Amino acid sequence: MGLQRCRPLEQGLEPTGCAAVDFAEKKGMTMKQTEKKPVPQPKPFTPGITKGMVRQHAFTLYRDKLAHDKLTLEDWVLAEKDLVGTLEADMDS
Repeated sequence: MGLQRCRPLEQGLEPTGCAAVDFAEKKGMTMKQTEKKPVPQPKPFTPGITKGMVRQHAFTLYRDKLAHDKLTLEDWVLAEKDLVGTLEADMDS
């Protein structure tokens, strides 16, 4: 039991089902992908955390990525969240 090819799409019909896959393959379409663009460092949203603290933490987290790219907004936010979590864990112990 192998893969079955769909019958050809008739002219004037909307692509649906497996015909939609064939249509997408012929047109070179793929799933929608968003390009993550590098952004300048945003202002931290956590009180008591400075941009310098977040930048230093981000540089230690993303050392390998910085050689190739700049950081995306998601990278900056994750670095700040990780920094806050690390500081909270240090205060608890």
